[in-house]
Amino acid sequence: VEAAVFIDGLYYLSGKASRLGTERYSHEVRALYKKNKAILIAHALPWYYPSEFNVQLLKDWFEWNREHPGLKDKLKRRDDPANCPIPSGKYCEIPLLVIASGWGKIRPDDPEAAELRERLPAEHAELVVATECGHYVQLEQPGIVNKKLLEFLGSLQ
Repeated sequence: VEAAVFIDGLYYLSGKASRLGTERYSHEVRALYKKNKAILIAHALPWYYPSEFNVQLLKDWFEWNREHPGLKDKLKRRDDPANCPIPSGKYCEIPLLVIASGWGKIRPDDPEAAELRERLPAEHAELVVATECGHYVQLEQPGIVNKKLLEFLGSLQ
């Protein structure tokens, strides 16, 4: 194993998928959003994935910012898609497993998942979409990550 790749499916699609409406949310995500809506709005992030994990992460982040005033402004953001163009083509020569978060909107059979799959940069590549999670698929859906990783490694033998 040369690397572990976990991507934010909405981010990887350079904003197109982030404009998907809440009508695509599952029943579970709608319930979480209803439960955590006030907290998300209070932090000016009403679009954030509303899982208990992400909401706690937000609370911790904003508490850290209160404890370290001004430090956040010194951090440089490097995750702007305009600054990180994604090359096209099949340039990766090793087998590739990519696990993408779907933010409750992208499911494995959706057109957005097909677009992600098409953009994978390796001939031997597999995309797994973990629908019910936000940025941190490996922390929110460890069962999916572990199962798919073991299956992928087994397929290489």
